[in-house]
Amino acid sequence: WISGTDFGVEELAIFCFNYRRVISDTPASERLRLRHVLIRAVPEASRHTTRKSTKEPLAAIHLQGRNFRVADCDIYCRTAGFGEGRVIVTGPWGFAAGKGPYYGVISDCILRGHMFGCENLKGMIFERNRVEGVCCSSTTYWNNFSQDVYVANNHIQHVYGGDREIMTFDAGGGAYFGKATAAGTKLTLAADPVFKDYAPTPHTDYRGAAVYVLDGTGAGQVRFVTANEGRTWEVDRPWIVPPDGTSVFSIVPYRGRNLFVNNTFTDGGAVQLYGSAADVIVAGNKGARIDGFFTWGLNPHGWGWQPAWTSQFLDNELTEGSGYGARIWGPAFFGIATSNSNEQYPGPLARGNVFRRNVLHSDSYIRVEGNTVDTLVEGCAIKHSGTGIRVGKTATGTVLRKNVFEDVAKPLDGDGSGAAVVVP
Repeated sequence: WISGTDFGVEELAIFCFNYRRVISDTPASERLRLRHVLIRAVPEASRHTTRKSTKEPLAAIHLQGRNFRVADCDIYCRTAGFGEGRVIVTGPWGFAAGKGPYYGVISDCILRGHMFGCENLKGMIFERNRVEGVCCSSTTYWNNFSQDVYVANNHIQHVYGGDREIMTFDAGGGAYFGKATAAGTKLTLAADPVFKDYAPTPHTDYRGAAVYVLDGTGAGQVRFVTANEGRTWEVDRPWIVPPDGTSVFSIVPYRGRNLFVNNTFTDGGAVQLYGSAADVIVAGNKGARIDGFFTWGLNPHGWGWQPAWTSQFLDNELTEGSGYGARIWGPAFFGIATSNSNEQYPGPLARGNVFRRNVLHSDSYIRVEGNTVDTLVEGCAIKHSGTGIRVGKTATGTVLRKNVFEDVAKPLDGDGSGAAVVVP
């Protein structure tokens, strides 16, 4: 195990067995450099070897500090179970508050294994990598945010294990749902917060997490937690439209302001913005034999209402629409889905999402379903499919403008299609 603060490894081949981690920095690190490093990491030396159990997942490279760079590396990390055998993992094995793997670059690498996981991440570039069998995730399993991530010009393929996500935000969690009194940057909750996530003892310091106004006066606004104690919370700036007694708040981890540009995704599950996605741009990507590209607002595990807000899907193309997960989702699609709406919260979970100039071939379609508000589908082309655009009955404010259909049996479908505004 190579570990330290502010160091570099270059021009080295590493073959290791029965490992926990191969290379790692520390949370205090301000400069890690890995260049031309080859890693072949296998959990067992032989069929008779029993690996010692650990609460920490296996990882070839573990990034915790800032200003890291991993370039021109070739990494194979064999899986030893679901969630293990991670090629690269970022973040600590627990809550890190204002610390984390910030301002790093991972480029021009070959990555093979189970998962590439971004935790507590800010300001990372992930570009020109070839990724095989690796789910790329920007998660918040133990922390409050993963944001300002630039993922571009990668080829990601052959993701069949686990839940098959070829890219996902994932991770349930939350601190509060309900009413609150807002005055400037101060927020007073109407009830005690209840902290929930994957950890046995969820963290209670929620700095960096998002405060969403889901419904009522001021709906559609998001602010970031700067401090919290009991029912007294602080956010980063005042509200443009001050919330009132009708406003419904949700305080959950934040995954937003991320860019996915000019990537190729083949043979796997979905490219999905799963819960708590805001201000994400998915542009110029190509997909083949995947479940599609979509944003998904929901309440994972009942731990917190996570909305899907103001993301844009621009100039993407699905060349082959029959994805690996077709038995679950049906044909591949672009669009929005929401889940778990119930008597606790039946209101909108998706707002202001845009789908523009996307091209869909071979039995793929566009889907706007669930409790969605103000969706624009514009200038998209659907070709050789049974369905063009499907609009669900609970979708409101849907605008369909200048879309083109070629050899599509039913261009407009769904119980809510009659309520959509259609501009030829």
